[in-house]
Amino acid sequence: MRRVAATALMLTLAAALAASPPLRAAEPLPAPEKIVLKNGLTVYFLADQSVPLVSFRMLVRGAGSAFDPAGLEGTAGLAAALLTKGTAKMSADEIAEALDFMGASLSVSADDEYAQVGGRSLAEFFPRLMAIAADCLSVPSFSPDEFAKERSRRADSLKAAKDNPGIAVRYYFQKTYFGGHPFGNLAMGTEASLAKMTAESLKTFYSERFRPDRAVAAVVGGIT
Repeated sequence: MRRVAATALMLTLAAALAASPPLRAAEPLPAPEKIVLKNGLTVYFLADQSVPLVSFRMLVRGAGSAFDPAGLEGTAGLAAALLTKGTAKMSADEIAEALDFMGASLSVSADDEYAQVGGRSLAEFFPRLMAIAADCLSVPSFSPDEFAKERSRRADSLKAAKDNPGIAVRYYFQKTYFGGHPFGNLAMGTEASLAKMTAESLKTFYSERFRPDRAVAAVVGGIT
């Protein structure tokens, strides 16, 4: 009976495949335009007026966790998180309120080899979103209060990870597999490294690593 059922299933699948239309090659994506700004930032953009939205993403080479200073594992991740937590012109609450008012999003995070910035908004609000993003990237405040809050959150997350087998095994695997290689640096840092960090150490990392000539941005949507 099992053989008969298996044979019937194979015949049914074969008939379905024969009746389905042939697969078509994927249509190529439209080519974006490219500009290089005076500060060295490379921008790829694609205007699409079919939707009133704009989305952007930026990668900053050399600003990821693999470039954490010795003994300060987690610096890149913490520095990236603080970029949207206050600037010379806006507080963390003001940034959050402005984004909420526009229904926009803006985030900064650190991967292994790069930091990434991403955001989206309605096309009418995109200039304002870009102004906020520019402030976050060029004049972050690294407020001692916000630094203390974020460091505390990360320390609590590390403690909680010990009770989560899925997260804990991932951390242990990363450490064991990469050993002393920079890819073994945990983006969250360690309890010991977080305890040694200061707002000034994050400022130093930021000033050395976040440079426009190391960045590439892509912008797509209802723009000109």
